[in-house]
Amino acid sequence: MEKRKLLNKLYCLIFGHQIVEEEVTGFVYLEPNVYIPAVILIRYCTRCGKVFSKKVVRYFNTTVTYHSVN
Repeated sequence: MEKRKLLNKLYCLIFGHQIVEEEVTGFVYLEPNVYIPAVILIRYCTRCGKVFSKKVVRYFNTTVTYHSVN
């Protein structure tokens, strides 16, 4: 598995990355124990997995979610 991963990275260095954009839902960190659900646009390479950019597209209209740490 590790050998295949290294070959993919080498392939990307020689021939260039295969970049795709994908919208995913997740949580955005605001302050300690405060997260807001949002839609995030991620640009990454499908071969080597390198992430090029992450950008918040929009926030959900919900109340702030508090996560307590036990």
